[in-house]
Amino acid sequence: MNIENIKGSVGIIDADLINKPSHNFPNLALMKISAYLKNKGIKTELVSFDSIGGLFGFDWYIVGKVFTDTIVPDIIYTQKNIIYGGTGFYYDKAEQLPYAIEHTFPNYNLYKHAATLYNSGKSDYYLNHSIGFTTRGCIRQCSFCVNKNYKKVEKCSDISEFYDPSKKYITLLDDNITAYSGFFDVWQQLKDTGKPFTFKQGMDFRLLTEKKIKVITETAQYGRFAGRKGQTFYFAFDNIKDSEIINKKAEIWKRYVKRSTVVVFYVLTGYDENNIYDHAFYETDYNNLIERIMYLFENRFYPYIMMHENLKNSPFYHKVIELRNYCNVPMYCTNSSFREYLNKKNKESMISDYLTELDMTYKYWFINNNSKNKFANFGFVS
Repeated sequence: MNIENIKGSVGIIDADLINKPSHNFPNLALMKISAYLKNKGIKTELVSFDSIGGLFGFDWYIVGKVFTDTIVPDIIYTQKNIIYGGTGFYYDKAEQLPYAIEHTFPNYNLYKHAATLYNSGKSDYYLNHSIGFTTRGCIRQCSFCVNKNYKKVEKCSDISEFYDPSKKYITLLDDNITAYSGFFDVWQQLKDTGKPFTFKQGMDFRLLTEKKIKVITETAQYGRFAGRKGQTFYFAFDNIKDSEIINKKAEIWKRYVKRSTVVVFYVLTGYDENNIYDHAFYETDYNNLIERIMYLFENRFYPYIMMHENLKNSPFYHKVIELRNYCNVPMYCTNSSFREYLNKKNKESMISDYLTELDMTYKYWFINNNSKNKFANFGFVS
């Protein structure tokens, strides 16, 4: 059934919102679908799976999900009045929205009561953010990424297609804005709104030029979030092979950025591009993770560990879990060493395992032993 031809009332179901307790971000496609249908005089409402087949049910249901591990009931596959879609169902084969819907201003009111109704935690993204894409696509074609259907970055929409001046922030979902030829034009449009804005997916650190770094770091409204002081910048360091280019760009970056600025690098672990996943891979992968973490802390950057689903098969899985729990919470890695963190969590027994293994691989395992600095001693040196 083509969404454009729907008639009657429509129940909108965000499967991620319902079945992921910590999820706190609206589904942009569902907001656009809702707006398109409402513009045609069709009633739409955010509902749960429980409303399907109910006495006061809807004529149609549209189910969306972004994450593949989000669980949905089997009924959605058997009912003829249910349409489902999104990367959570089809990954990189997900069908694109029809042009008319893709370029419809989102119905932000769809999620007005979402946080309360579904106990989804923080409501900030549902209430206070304009959300959209200015570009689509990425030049990288990384095998682990869902975005493999574009080989270049192209303009998707003007910010007027999703910018609501009544909202406090702008959140961009572009895949790789730094690879776009019109980067500076988009950046200026965003600056002209006067609103704090950020690219949620992060930016490609490898593609930063001195000119781009200067523009980014001089934009006081970029990288600002509700409840946070100062700016936060997001990049990625997914492959140890990129060490040289990351270091080269970091040297330029540090000439322009204040020491108080928070710089976060997503650090992928557990993914084998050769699809072998043997012990040798997991050992190398773990050592590469440690090396990237060390490099980032040495340069006053925060690592944010992203675990691929296949990491659960790694003999180092539980060790990575503890590293993730430590690194991904700035309060921990800013104010205490990893040894202190394990002690506080009553996991002193793990210290000897880390010590033995890491001492075999590295001459030292510490970043900074000066307690006056914001970055704490990351290692085990007393």
